[in-house]
Amino acid sequence: MHFNYRFYKSFDFWVGIILTITNRDIFWRVDLSNPFWYINVILFISGVYGLIAGLIIKQDRKKENQTVKHS
Repeated sequence: MHFNYRFYKSFDFWVGIILTITNRDIFWRVDLSNPFWYINVILFISGVYGLIAGLIIKQDRKKENQTVKHS
């Protein structure tokens, strides 16, 4: 794993930003009986995952980026 210096061009990063920002209110309004609260928690967690995935280059992505540079 390596840091992605072009993270701002990553689709994962921007979807993660959008999901995290739109579902950040789950910490203020906790209502465990409401099923939408659970959906918001799942979307918030997937947003954080998208942010992290956008910031990190995995080995398979790194190989794809290197082949594009040589072409």
